Amino acid sequence: ATIEAQLDSLSAGVGTRLAQQQRYDALAAEVARTATPPAAFRVTGPVPAAEPDGPSPLRDAALAFLATFVVLAVAVPLVRGVRGRLSEAVPAAQLRRSLGVPVVELDRATDGPALRLGEIYRDVLRAHPTVTAVQLTRPGACDLGAELVHAAEVVGDRRTHQDMTPGSTATPQATSPDPGRPVVRSLRTGRLDREAAGTLRGAGPTVLVVDTATARTADVGRARALLHAVGADVVAAVVWRGRIPRDPSRHWSPPEQGEGSDLRAGV
Repeated sequence: ATIEAQLDSLSAGVGTRLAQQQRYDALAAEVARTATPPAAFRVTGPVPAAEPDGPSPLRDAALAFLATFVVLAVAVPLVRGVRGRLSEAVPAAQLRRSLGVPVVELDRATDGPALRLGEIYRDVLRAHPTVTAVQLTRPGACDLGAELVHAAEVVGDRRTHQDMTPGSTATPQATSPDPGRPVVRSLRTGRLDREAAGTLRGAGPTVLVVDTATARTADVGRARALLHAVGADVVAAVVWRGRIPRDPSRHWSPPEQGEGSDLRAGV
């Protein structure tokens, strides 16, 4: 508007009129360009307001379930890790990284534990006349050392089973009835202490058995160190997902007060 007023005040013969006219034309073109929307975006009619979505109980429930599932999937492993528990999702992989030995994973759904143990028996244990299974569970739990005896039978070997768990009446606590036959010895204890480890002095190759319901990573490391100190090196491991169930076919009587008191911690 200012330039337009200046143009009106200048006569046609004034030399500055041409420059002002050019400025005016340039500004007018720019105003026209910016003031008019492009055709592609030009509004040609009224735009109806968007209607809000109505409530959907099924959708909301599905979203809530999904959110809960995601939270649990993240939180449960974190809580187990903070508490020092073994992973429920990949316990065998965790033990394998921790111990550096072959690991067999079992649970209630396993059909024929001896078949699953057969490979580890053939590849790792078969050449040793004495194999010891140290099981960090309550003494009345199923004895997976006995399953190693069955695993030996699967590959064509015969082994004697000797249960060394204090209070166990499943098998004689004395020396194997056939000293010339290879033996699998079992010891079930909730917590391996020095006294219990002392009974395994010089035992040689040992299989460490744990379950995810009770075992802690610190207990596993401590048990391995104690076994190594008494010459019972861990050469393989078995992990049971959940809690190893009680064996109704076997009997177990708690030791007398003061005898193996630490071993009763797993009851």
